[in-house]
Amino acid sequence: MRSLLIILLGILPFLATAQGKLELYRGNQAYLDGDLQEAENQYRSSLNEAPGQFEGTFNLGNTYYRKQDLSNANSHYQQAIESESDPIKKARAYHNMGNSLLQNSK
Repeated sequence: MRSLLIILLGILPFLATAQGKLELYRGNQAYLDGDLQEAENQYRSSLNEAPGQFEGTFNLGNTYYRKQDLSNANSHYQQAIESESDPIKKARAYHNMGNSLLQNSK
């Protein structure tokens, strides 16, 4: 019994990491194919599985940007910034948010 518990505790971090990854991958494929509605749906599913995930939030912001829904794009870039501690990833989100704000002011 004890060994089973140790094995389960060892596997749990890997299962948690996998949550939302398939949907994220499918969203990326749809985005690259230009199917922005499907990309949005997949990124939303990914975020339902793993809320606060930087990649899903950031990519959903990119999808909204390409759909010219700049208000939602900015909101998701802001969420991505707030949820991430890596300065490189934060810089990417700030950069895209700046582009979105600039586009919105035209």
